[in-house]
Amino acid sequence: MEISVIHWVCLALTILGVIVAGILYAGRQTGAAGFSLAGRKSGPVMIAGAFAGSALGGAATVGTATTAAYDGMVACYFTLGMGLGMILMGLFYARKLRESNLETVPQFLALNFGKSAGPIVSIITCFGIFFACSSSMLPGSHMICSLAGVPPVAAAGILVLLMVAYITFGGQKGSSFSGVLKTAVLWTALLAAACIAVYHYRGGESLWGGLSAMFAEKGVFSKGGTYGFSYIAATVVGTVTAQMYIQGLFSASNARTAARGAYLGALFTIPVGYMACAIGMYMGAHHPEMLATPAQASLVLPAFLLDSALVPQWLGGIALGGIVLCIISSAAVQALAISTMFSRDIVGDLMGVKDDRRIMMTNRIGLAVAAILVAVFCLVNWQGSSLWLNYLSMALRGGGTFLPLTLAIFFGGGICRHVSRRWVLASLVLSTLSALASLPVPQESALVQGMSAALDITAKDIHDMLPVISGLVVSAAVLLPGWLCTALCRGNDDKAAS
Repeated sequence: MEISVIHWVCLALTILGVIVAGILYAGRQTGAAGFSLAGRKSGPVMIAGAFAGSALGGAATVGTATTAAYDGMVACYFTLGMGLGMILMGLFYARKLRESNLETVPQFLALNFGKSAGPIVSIITCFGIFFACSSSMLPGSHMICSLAGVPPVAAAGILVLLMVAYITFGGQKGSSFSGVLKTAVLWTALLAAACIAVYHYRGGESLWGGLSAMFAEKGVFSKGGTYGFSYIAATVVGTVTAQMYIQGLFSASNARTAARGAYLGALFTIPVGYMACAIGMYMGAHHPEMLATPAQASLVLPAFLLDSALVPQWLGGIALGGIVLCIISSAAVQALAISTMFSRDIVGDLMGVKDDRRIMMTNRIGLAVAAILVAVFCLVNWQGSSLWLNYLSMALRGGGTFLPLTLAIFFGGGICRHVSRRWVLASLVLSTLSALASLPVPQESALVQGMSAALDITAKDIHDMLPVISGLVVSAAVLLPGWLCTALCRGNDDKAAS
């Protein structure tokens, strides 16, 4: 991979232009709510920018292209699942969440299931988002190592500085505006690059010929419908319960605006996966030597953009700048979600700190600490898979939280008449422990092999999805008897009262 002066100039100008524009647009941030929720004045485009700022990160671009180089168009399930999750949020979740006037997912669950639920969900969700943040920073560190020729520690340090600058000076408002600009840059540059990849996939026949060949060889359903449904469902569960997306809904000016922003966010997100897939498939077909190791494979997208024989240098530089922005913004928004929950749910609600300035300062310090811890984890897990980290994240933040959150949305404040708080707390804890316990289960185990044969999905894919599956199954297994016991107790109480 050779990067020219033109590449560097276009890359740097793209990154600096978007970040500076976001900081200038945000202006001075006053108060904790102004920093983390943009003063609850965001319109649909800004909300969509917040969604895209988090969704379109390293896993959605670099990770998707890498997976496509191996498996083809099935890699688009990740962005497709996130987009469908955003649509569901707009349809069913946006109104109740926005009208609550809260700031975090744990606060909403504590409102419905008691104060004990808040700290539990905060800890679980923070761990989940930590791995999502890692899934963006890991491929970003690989990219910077290769592009700049610096060691991994320096690459991770550069990303931490950019993340902190991206959020600290602009908060949620600045990151939302930057997310809109980033999406515009990414769409323009990546779409042009994807068209080049499709056109040359079969020797420059035509766009239609290349696209037809891609779908015929490794199309969206090449691994079967069960595989697609499972991965999309896992991604939807993780998206619906994610603090970084729900934080965008909380920042909306009203409930209707929140829903419209979620729909627009889906429109921003879904097509990017197909663009990255096209480039990944081209590289898998024409440069299979890059798939020798996970670290090499993670560079298929930047390697294509740096191929001056195919992609004009100015376009490649802008596209690379857009991808680096994706990685920075996604990881930064996720780190902001962690610091917001820590400052509001732990420092504010649990420790009783009410001073607005102290909470805002805690939020900013927590952002930097979270970014540093993620960088350390990425250095230790240098050969890991970014997409697998994202699915692990979804298992931790969604496996136990999805069903209680959904029950609270549909039943509102009367949920505890249907399911006792004790059963919900047990569900949150046991489902999370189940997801964690499934991590060391090997692909060769009888459980994984049996599920693989029953569902007609490879053992590796079952192994990747096992944390999500186990978390949801245990959550449902606890909540169902909890619903029956609560209904029985309520019936007995009604009889005694009569």
